[in-house]
Amino acid sequence: MYLYSLYNSFAMKKFITFILLLTLGIAGYSKTLQVYISYAAFNTPNNKPYLETYMSVIGNSVAFAKTDNNTFQGAVEVTLTFSKLGELVYADKYRLNGPEVTDTSLVLKNFLDQQRIPLKNGTYTMAIEIADANNPSQNYSVSEEVTIDFPADKMSFSDIEMIDSYSKTVQPSILSKSGYDLVPLVPFGEYFYPNEMKSITFYSEIYNSTSILGDSGKFLVNYYLEVANSEKKIDQFSILKKYSTSPVGIVFAKFNIEELPSGDYNLVIEARDRNDKVIAKKKTYFFRSNPDYTTNITIDDIAVKNSFVDKYNNVEELKEYINSLWPISDDSEREIAEAEVEKADLGSMKAYFLRFWKGQNAFEPEKEWNKYKENVDIVNKKYGNNIRKGYLTDRGRVYLQYGKPTLVEARRNEPNAYPYEIWQFDFAQNKRTQIPQNNIIFIFVNQELSTNTYRLIHSDAIGEVINERWRIVLQKRTQTNENLDNNGSDTDNFGNRFNSNSIID
Repeated sequence: MYLYSLYNSFAMKKFITFILLLTLGIAGYSKTLQVYISYAAFNTPNNKPYLETYMSVIGNSVAFAKTDNNTFQGAVEVTLTFSKLGELVYADKYRLNGPEVTDTSLVLKNFLDQQRIPLKNGTYTMAIEIADANNPSQNYSVSEEVTIDFPADKMSFSDIEMIDSYSKTVQPSILSKSGYDLVPLVPFGEYFYPNEMKSITFYSEIYNSTSILGDSGKFLVNYYLEVANSEKKIDQFSILKKYSTSPVGIVFAKFNIEELPSGDYNLVIEARDRNDKVIAKKKTYFFRSNPDYTTNITIDDIAVKNSFVDKYNNVEELKEYINSLWPISDDSEREIAEAEVEKADLGSMKAYFLRFWKGQNAFEPEKEWNKYKENVDIVNKKYGNNIRKGYLTDRGRVYLQYGKPTLVEARRNEPNAYPYEIWQFDFAQNKRTQIPQNNIIFIFVNQELSTNTYRLIHSDAIGEVINERWRIVLQKRTQTNENLDNNGSDTDNFGNRFNSNSIID
């Protein structure tokens, strides 16, 4: 849904995520390219830092081309640069090929990429451009400020690398660290652990312990989970271990999270000296969805008390508010919201609702919700009916995702045509994907005259339904047109204005 994670202000997360919504017109079929990227900073014993980037390309989201082996293969072109104070310090351009497959209709594995970039301490602008190699006209770029900070006079941790899977190293590769091949968990918008994931595995490194504490020094490492908003440590998820100083210390561990309830958490790693003083610390945020498990972690623990959501004490009212978030929620948020509404636990729903709006605006979540609620009230009044709420209609969903249209042409009584509306936006930013676009249109038709339900049949916005024969759909009230080469652009009936209005010339 967002370029940045929902809770990076709470957890100091070190990753960016974006979904490349590239409309690929292939034999009338539309695909959406999905690419996810994260990164983590590490150091070496001789103080030569580097950044690792991790990329996951969703296997079924790419366009495929036929190979010489009579198979099909997808690929993306990647351009990665780092600059400091406007000066380019690193650049690389490469092609990432997916596996060759014989049937593109199957559920295909994602293909992964990992890079290591040597960077000195400092702040850099990382820029990434990715394009589908089999549809080069479609591309997307994003930039992010990255800071490398490993002080020579202090102990420090690397970033925390969340691990998807691991195995002992047989042949060293770029995935190898400390005798293991580590496959990174690349976050889909944020680190998200659904209830089917029973454990959380992570890796981090400790630097400068010998220079700070001596060759035979001892220290403690405590890694634990805390409630993100309150930073309250959860004792049942806390492990303390003794460490001896070394050129690089390794924290490679796993928590069983089967009994961790749904909520926002930080994974925290601390190093403490003999006096129990914290001398190094690192944390990262994740969200756990575990609707089948509850515990005595209270509403206070997740910072609902005294927040704006604490006033919502009617279960049905809060269900309605959560349901109204559907148009601007990503797939994982929708899954969690459905589980929360079905469970109908007031405290848990409050926690989810607060988390969602802090993700929209960490500083003024209530203001952001009130602005959105005003628009929900508008679409419920204008587009709702006895069958469904306005936010569940196509017009309501588009209004909530893109905002108020610049122009609306409403045609209710054109001869031989269903009632229809054309919406035009000079500029709009999809609140679900955060992708900005200029001069986009949406065309809605009312084929259910008794319910006043307008259905979206065509748009040129990224990721929306495309139907170049939308004019034919409008005319199907009185006629059919089986000629697939005819899009209706030159067959206006008397009195129709499909091609003559203030939006479409």
